[in-house]
Amino acid sequence: MNIQKNAWAYITRKKHRTFIIFLILMFILTSLFTCLTILNASQQIENNVFKISNSSLSITKNDSSSFAMKDFEQLKSIKEIEDINPEYQSLAKLVDHQVIEGEQQIFREDTPEQLSNVVDVQATNDSQRDLLFSSGVFTLVAGQPIQSDSQHHVLVHQAFADKNGLKLNDTIRLQLVDTESLNVHETMEYTISGIFTGKKQESYTGLSSDFSENTFFVDYQTSQEQLRLNKDQMITNKLTLHTDSVENLESAHEQIKNLPIDWSKYEVEKNDKAFQKTLTALQSMQQIIEIVTNAMILGGLIVLSLILVLWLRERIYEIGIFLAIGMSKKVIISQFILELLLVSLPAAVLSFILGWQLNQFFLTDFFNSITNESIGSQMLPIENIGDNLTHFGMAYGLLLVIIFLAVMLSCSIILLKKPKTILSEIS
Repeated sequence: MNIQKNAWAYITRKKHRTFIIFLILMFILTSLFTCLTILNASQQIENNVFKISNSSLSITKNDSSSFAMKDFEQLKSIKEIEDINPEYQSLAKLVDHQVIEGEQQIFREDTPEQLSNVVDVQATNDSQRDLLFSSGVFTLVAGQPIQSDSQHHVLVHQAFADKNGLKLNDTIRLQLVDTESLNVHETMEYTISGIFTGKKQESYTGLSSDFSENTFFVDYQTSQEQLRLNKDQMITNKLTLHTDSVENLESAHEQIKNLPIDWSKYEVEKNDKAFQKTLTALQSMQQIIEIVTNAMILGGLIVLSLILVLWLRERIYEIGIFLAIGMSKKVIISQFILELLLVSLPAAVLSFILGWQLNQFFLTDFFNSITNESIGSQMLPIENIGDNLTHFGMAYGLLLVIIFLAVMLSCSIILLKKPKTILSEIS
């Protein structure tokens, strides 16, 4: 007997029942599709948040003094670390320009000549990852940031540039100053590659370098040249280490602490507070979605099984006839499964369209509601048709499992009873 023909005949004759099954399957499939998409997206968003939050590890000396880069060459052997950014902070005396003056909470009468007209110099290989820029305290409004390949480049504050009539590609001459010995190093010329604005939290020491407007960012390599240090002599006040995920950050932290270094002199700090704050909301959402997904699977199985049990009682005569003409239980159950599969195909088309729309809503409004809207668009994963088809395929696979289990549960009465018993009940 052709079960495909029987299955098609049943679902076309029983239009009311077929429509009810259609709605149930569409609801289950749409819900599973949405839940799986959001679960996958939340993991991608977690990785994006980690990168945007500029989470990192930092190594500094306990007394805040500088230390030799060569002492930490072993960091390069830790594969989880994707970027090592040395930072060097110093004072520099302006040769041809004037600093921004302001009211000081501390007044120094004994300021030596070497510390007059000085600016705060931050040497780095990547100014975008500097906390002042990544947190939004400073904002680059013109030009390019300092990068690892920058040479003789400097970023200056807008107010400083305006006072001295400076613009992009103009040059500034600086003399680095050793704050302990007050030795003034040779003059080095820097080209203005960027201009920024903003106001940082200022601490006052009575020097002009205390003000945000007198803060400069230069490339690390040139700062070391100005100090007349070769590759083996380079120094830093702070090493900032970046990884591509929170798991690698934790792993790198453990490995760093196991390096043969006198850690009584140094401090290793995890800079991931911004990430952890957002992660709490994301993890709570993930747990909710996982619960909803599991509830949908269990609920769909129960509802579908109960409906099939009710309808199975009405088809007991049909089953009895099939058994009487010699059709096996396996074939009968296969027909019931095939009926649901045929109904699931048009339901799948509508579920994909409806689910896609729901996913767009949840991945914008919902995620923006639990995160900072100003960076929400940067955190959202890019969902293409391929990703959606993958998630939908997984959801449809789960639906097939639900259909199979529901049919097996509802047909247990057939599996447990002998054909003779079923036929006798009909009579």
